[in-house]
Amino acid sequence: MSKMKILTVDLETSPNLTWAWNNQLWQSPIPQNMVIEPSRTLTWAAKWLGNKKVYFRHENAPDFVTTLWQMMDEADVIVGYNSKKFDRKYISTMFFEEGMPPPSLSHDIDLYPIVRGKFQFPSYKLAYVAERLLPVGKLKHAGFGLWEAYMDGEAWAKKQMKEYNIQDVVITEMLYEKVLGWITNHPNHGLYVDDQENPICRNCGSDKVKKNGPEYDTTGVFAYERYKCTNCGANLRGRKSVKGKSKISKQVVK
Repeated sequence: MSKMKILTVDLETSPNLTWAWNNQLWQSPIPQNMVIEPSRTLTWAAKWLGNKKVYFRHENAPDFVTTLWQMMDEADVIVGYNSKKFDRKYISTMFFEEGMPPPSLSHDIDLYPIVRGKFQFPSYKLAYVAERLLPVGKLKHAGFGLWEAYMDGEAWAKKQMKEYNIQDVVITEMLYEKVLGWITNHPNHGLYVDDQENPICRNCGSDKVKKNGPEYDTTGVFAYERYKCTNCGANLRGRKSVKGKSKISKQVVK
């Protein structure tokens, strides 16, 4: 069994609070001295793949930053949606401002560019993609009014923001499992198992793989055994090249 630790993370953030002249509402950048309060992380939710528990913290929790740092420090892979451009930058800012070092290195799997690069949808917002591909979608809410009420400290908004954040983590994990076979650069589960001889799927760690014929390089001299994962559908290739079709044998896939 693969020992790879996969963590899904999602944040909810506040808007920037600013002064603005009329013409700045639609065309001009707002000077930094007109920013009253910059955007910040309000809540986060995280979930380990294979574990039902969802972790949630709000900004006033005493372990708001430290618990997330510890989980990310432990993770081998961190999954998100538009996470490289959004979530990870907010997270790094939190850690940096708290004087904390970066967590241990991990692999980032941002599902947004994967979905956008592999499929043709009229929208790539998580709400639309989840509705299109998953049995459940994002939690319905009052729009920006939820954020206003949350920042005003209203109890109903705090409850709904928690539910909304947790739901986002759940559907992000579900989307990860849905598109797993389409991820071409997934970290190799084979590096996290004790048995290095028998083939397993690099994408999902399953041993339910079957041979799928040889693959030859452009010269036609070297060949690799191809495999197909019957669990997630990923196309796999043997780790070592061998000369000639007759010498292809069972190999650990990569």
